[in-house]
Amino acid sequence: MRFAILFLIGIPVFSIFLSSCGIGFFESRYVYDNQNRLEREEYKSVSEHKELRFIYDNNGNIIEVRTN
Repeated sequence: MRFAILFLIGIPVFSIFLSSCGIGFFESRYVYDNQNRLEREEYKSVSEHKELRFIYDNNGNIIEVRTN
């Protein structure tokens, strides 16, 4: 039982330690428009949030990529 409690307490402490060293956990998300084209790509980590937005022309070609 003591090991389980120490283990559960250690997980958040260890993840904070990793993020402070620049080694963080990240999540990526892809958002598509109604024509099934990639509209937005997001990357989230403990320390930052990056987002790419794709702008298309009338033919479906990427004409611009914006970042935050």
